[in-house]
Amino acid sequence: MTHGIRKKIFFALFFLLLIEPLSAGAFGVSPPFINADKLVKGVEYEATIVLSQGKPDEDLQVKAVFDIPDKIRNWFSIDKGEEFIIPAGVQQFPITVFIKVPENADLGIYKGYLRINTVPVEKEGQIAISVGGRIDINMTVGEGAYIEFNIKRIEILDISEGEKPKIRMELENKGNVAIAPELATIDILDKYGNIRLGTAQNSKLPETPPFKTKKFSGWRTLTFCSA
Repeated sequence: MTHGIRKKIFFALFFLLLIEPLSAGAFGVSPPFINADKLVKGVEYEATIVLSQGKPDEDLQVKAVFDIPDKIRNWFSIDKGEEFIIPAGVQQFPITVFIKVPENADLGIYKGYLRINTVPVEKEGQIAISVGGRIDINMTVGEGAYIEFNIKRIEILDISEGEKPKIRMELENKGNVAIAPELATIDILDKYGNIRLGTAQNSKLPETPPFKTKKFSGWRTLTFCSA
């Protein structure tokens, strides 16, 4: 009985020794995947990954490693490079992964991983531990146009007296071809949604490239309804 209790206590202590260093330097990636299933030849795609650390007490050196087929390795790049520093005090650090599909790419499904690893710093009397995260990469290069967009934000800009009113719109192109809406109309309603206070119209919106977000301002045809 006593022998069994000792084994359990030893196991508990050993388990604590294992998890304590990781808890102190907890590290994660979000989202842990890149799903790009509507790519076509010549398109550029980008995905934002947020790196998080538990205790950002000091600068953290990070190394990104792509584990993907050699034939598509040159499609990928990262805005921060493949080795970079997360500054001390920064708990959430976004990076952008770019995918540029060449015009001569083969159609098909591609899979791989992006591994984000911290580079351990040796300190006297301490055990250096590397932590990190894995990002699954799932891509499909196919044919045919896919059109989808989302209006992410609309706002009336501050203006000075005598200036014509202006509106800014943020458009996210989620499709694989460039889009330029032929006509956009905005109605401004009261807080109850019953009374129209003003309206704006614009028929000259520039193109938004595939998988990009673009802001437009102008809309100088904005007019307010009389009371």
